[in-house]
Amino acid sequence: MARGFRATYTNWQASVFGTAVILAGVAALVYGAAHPASHNIAEFICYSLIAILASRLRVNLPAMADTLSVNFLFVLVAVLELSFTEALLLGCAGVIIQSFYAEKREPIRITFNICSSALATALAYEAVPADMG
Repeated sequence: MARGFRATYTNWQASVFGTAVILAGVAALVYGAAHPASHNIAEFICYSLIAILASRLRVNLPAMADTLSVNFLFVLVAVLELSFTEALLLGCAGVIIQSFYAEKREPIRITFNICSSALATALAYEAVPADMG
């Protein structure tokens, strides 16, 4: 009986965490949509095209069972070089492209991945000092 309760408790924790990430990601996306800015649209288009192409590439990490997407490099560059809205769009576009090729295309999983990418991009953008970008 205690074992079943623990599984329910774990599912409840996962649901709360997933909901919090999705709400925070949606908040970041809404903020980005409400405050659009573009410093150089040609630069954004070039970065976006390269990031979309690179989002299909994966790197095998030694001593780990998982892989890492090359897209994170372009998100880091976008945080330094582009506006907040452009960095959000670039990061989320890469995740959307990756989800087309995923083995499991569950809507909640895709939503979580997009929102977690938006949240991570927003936090990275806020963590970088203004004089670095």
